[in-house]
Amino acid sequence: MSDRRAMNERPSLKWLAWSHIGLGAVILLFWAGFHSEIIFPKALLAPRIANFEGYYGWESAFTLPDSFLAVVMIGGGLRLLRTPRDPSGSTLLLAASGACIFLGVLDFAYDSSHGMYNLGHFFSLALLAIAVMMPPFGLYSIYRLYHALFKTGD
Repeated sequence: MSDRRAMNERPSLKWLAWSHIGLGAVILLFWAGFHSEIIFPKALLAPRIANFEGYYGWESAFTLPDSFLAVVMIGGGLRLLRTPRDPSGSTLLLAASGACIFLGVLDFAYDSSHGMYNLGHFFSLALLAIAVMMPPFGLYSIYRLYHALFKTGD
């Protein structure tokens, strides 16, 4: 069976690959918006965030690992679209899915205990979206990839 036919028989994997590509792009855009102050205007948010310098240092430390996660998501998604039967794309997406769970839970634990959802600014909504969306997305991705890899006999 050709790779194209295999992907057509698994529309959820095609959707999943595109979802990882899209989410990877959104993560990169988040950091571009953060550092350009489009979504994180320092002058406006500094008075609203206790220990602003500490928080800014904490949040900025995630730029590199999140960007690496985004590259893995995009690369894994593209690999899965290009050659669905090659396990490298699925393997990359499985790793990225675990990182999505970790990222969302870590962000929720920190942000909820430090009042980051009460800033009265769009940035709070962006943080909440990360915490609410990433863990279920990661879990669903792991479920679909596991099912496709091990439950269908492929």
